[in-house]
Amino acid sequence: MKTKISKYKVYSVLVLTMILMSGFSLPAFAAPSLDIRHTPFGLVEGGPNGPIPGNMFPAAPEDKYSEAGQWFWNGGDVEDSTSYEYRTHEFYDNQYKYGGSKKWNTKAIEGYVLELGEGSFVVGASITNDTPKWEGEYDKGENSHREYWGEYIPAYEGPMYDVKLTTEFAKPIMLTSIEPHSPRIWVKEYDQLAWYCNPKTGTFQVPTYDFEDIKPGETATRKIEFFFSSDDEELYKFLEEALFEKSDIFLNRTTSLKISNFIEKLGVDDGALYPVPPELSSNVSVFHAVPVPAALWLFGSGLLGLIGIRRRKV
Repeated sequence: MKTKISKYKVYSVLVLTMILMSGFSLPAFAAPSLDIRHTPFGLVEGGPNGPIPGNMFPAAPEDKYSEAGQWFWNGGDVEDSTSYEYRTHEFYDNQYKYGGSKKWNTKAIEGYVLELGEGSFVVGASITNDTPKWEGEYDKGENSHREYWGEYIPAYEGPMYDVKLTTEFAKPIMLTSIEPHSPRIWVKEYDQLAWYCNPKTGTFQVPTYDFEDIKPGETATRKIEFFFSSDDEELYKFLEEALFEKSDIFLNRTTSLKISNFIEKLGVDDGALYPVPPELSSNVSVFHAVPVPAALWLFGSGLLGLIGIRRRKV
């Protein structure tokens, strides 16, 4: 598992009243890329649904209600607090006129079967930043850990920094030994584990892959290898057909908030508005950071001021 990861430096910036007085404006609806923090802009907390220090991850952040967004463990020392990081925004591949762009439509997030063996397959994954080319209004999302958007929120337009793709249909090999049954699909190599929580349990467990920075109009790609039982005839048939038909098998619509369900099922993205299954119109998720001032967020009380995240290379 790769452990090299971009790090972040936290800067204190203006308090909320100063931001408002300065004429801080909110961006328009986009492709969309949406703020998934608990801000005044509409996300309603459920849960508890966020990480807290525990036996497996003793230095995990104490963010019980996921106020910071989506959390990740980057593969470093579990007793080192710098091994944990978060992303503030989630990117979607909505249909054109429903929050998506005319050019990319539901192909802003894609996954194609490139190779298929008896017990493994390789997917070519791609993410296209089409945030400035939006049109229409998206449907609001929810997840299995009781979070939802109470109101429509403004969306981000611009470069997506330190992008991460999570695969909700596969489990990491490190967790298969403690499961009562083997997962249908698993991975051996990944970059991080993302936090997933439902009302009963939660830990860093969803395989995650780095896509670095993606500027508007640009596409980032990489290959990912998955494994499955060689006697799973149903899955093999699905993958074989996807390979032959060159079908897109990755999707993430706005009806899926964060990692909305785990384990999810693979399905073909045929361009439908909000396809079900997968259960919440998503079998992958895409998260990213944004530059200041778009990365402003309130952690706890607004009186504490706003915190910005600036990316720095190491």
